[in-house]
Amino acid sequence: MTKIISISVEAYDLLEKARLPGEEFNDTICRLIKLREQTEFFKRQSQIVEDEDFFPLDQS
Repeated sequence: MTKIISISVEAYDLLEKARLPGEEFNDTICRLIKLREQTEFFKRQSQIVEDEDFFPLDQS
């Protein structure tokens, strides 16, 4: 199933620049969203280590 979305010319140009050779726009969007999710996960993990009382599992 596919859906049609409208995006601005600016968004299209940015998406086109982010697209890898031979990559479909759909794949580019999915890749960028997954990358964003990973980045947010690692930022949160760093914040936990920085701000909270955290003990590594290998430490008793």
